[in-house]
Amino acid sequence: MFELHYEPFIINDKLKTWEIAVVPWDTETFGFGVSVLNPMYDKDSIGNPVPLKNALEVYSESKRVDMITASIPAMQMKISFLLQTAGFRLIDTALSVRYENLHAYSDKDSTELSLTPVVPSEMEFLVDMAGTSFHHGRYHMDPRLPNALADRRYKDWISRSFDSRNPQQVLTAKVDGAICGFSVVECGDSRGYLHLHAIGSIWQGKKLGHEMISQSLRYLYTLGAKSVGTKISASNLRAINMHARLNGHFVAADRLLHWHREKENEL
Repeated sequence: MFELHYEPFIINDKLKTWEIAVVPWDTETFGFGVSVLNPMYDKDSIGNPVPLKNALEVYSESKRVDMITASIPAMQMKISFLLQTAGFRLIDTALSVRYENLHAYSDKDSTELSLTPVVPSEMEFLVDMAGTSFHHGRYHMDPRLPNALADRRYKDWISRSFDSRNPQQVLTAKVDGAICGFSVVECGDSRGYLHLHAIGSIWQGKKLGHEMISQSLRYLYTLGAKSVGTKISASNLRAINMHARLNGHFVAADRLLHWHREKENEL
């Protein structure tokens, strides 16, 4: 459930290096098939889009997939043009942020916010909060996808965190014992990752997000992380400024594209 199993996505005899995988968690949440395409760089990744269009249709029919996502480095414009000509639409740009020197965050003590591993009694509250806390990102920005499904995706993300097979961990943020937000983190070997973080609407404007990220970095540092990565939408200017103030380094930009299978009643 928490792993992607890629298979070759062969467009023609020359282009055989692309991969594709069904995304089981999004398929379960949305109620229709969702896959992710990995269009790795290839010098033959330009030219006639017709073979790619045909390959997408054949795959979607055989796998019963209605939506395919793709992420490519922002500088690979030739592949981006090919995908868009074949029916993909550019939805968003994701900025990769990396934190190093995590020890610098370990000596900062908060006088207001606490961040601790979630307990079962807090889960329902956090799931509801996740459904109303996110407005940026690819799924909310795709006009062909209802916002209700995008909201449900974040709610399900939190719910699945209690599965013992899930390497991600939810941390609950509190102020004076009241839940104000959450952070979803993961640590493997010496690398940490900040998947999600949110402050409830009634708590926003109090600079708690800044403190919660700082404490998330500190928590991952205690687990052995030497660096921490995260991704944010380029449209989320508040988040960009916050990560910049925390000395996060912007290290990459990726274009996010979505393909939707055309329905018979669509023009």
